[in-house]
Amino acid sequence: RLVAAANAPVESSPNSPSVSSRVTGAASRTKDTGRRIGRRTSALIGSVVIVTSVSGVGVAAARSLPGSPFYDLKQATESVQLWLASGPHAKGERHLAFARTRLAEARALGPDSSHLASTLRSMNADTRQGSSDLIAAYRSSGETDPLVDLVTFTRQQFADLDRFGDSA
Repeated sequence: RLVAAANAPVESSPNSPSVSSRVTGAASRTKDTGRRIGRRTSALIGSVVIVTSVSGVGVAAARSLPGSPFYDLKQATESVQLWLASGPHAKGERHLAFARTRLAEARALGPDSSHLASTLRSMNADTRQGSSDLIAAYRSSGETDPLVDLVTFTRQQFADLDRFGDSA
């Protein structure tokens, strides 16, 4: 039966589209699909260009030092990271990470930099805030992990400050 049905002539009714209109419609759909793919490809390429540009600026900002053109962007990125941190333990860890970053910046700036004092003040502020956040996390949860993190940071930062003082 299938072979007979396949060999039978196609009867068209007034409501069914002709073969040529079906082919034309298929070609039109193919064109539309091609345009959609083209638009999607263009959008994808544009997105890649934007992300690459932004990430390039982000890398430059992450490596920037106080006084450089991208330093404000670096601090804005840090503010977003802090905003995204959930709870006092995570916020405290972020502040202490920023304090470590400020000490590394101070080391890179050198003793004669006009930005050294403000960088060390910023390090001190981040250290104090991070310590407060970690102590608050301990008090609210009773878990000792925040205190362990604080002791570890304090030992490392003290050693790094001692080395920094010797080199300055």
